[in-house]
Amino acid sequence: MNPVKLIQFFILLIVNFIIVTLINYAFLVWVAGKADTTINSVLVKSAIIAVVLTVLFTFYNKKKDKSDE
Repeated sequence: MNPVKLIQFFILLIVNFIIVTLINYAFLVWVAGKADTTINSVLVKSAIIAVVLTVLFTFYNKKKDKSDE
């Protein structure tokens, strides 16, 4: 795999993880009203969702790049 693509993948993964974590935390605190919510309680779920989103986005871009050629 191209090193540039690999670096882009990990940057996208980190950005997705941060966004998903903040959304999950905000949902639990403000919408669900769970006062005992900590950032640690949403990290595992956020990591799984971020990995799935990153892989799906990467596959979508590969498919889109091949159709453009």
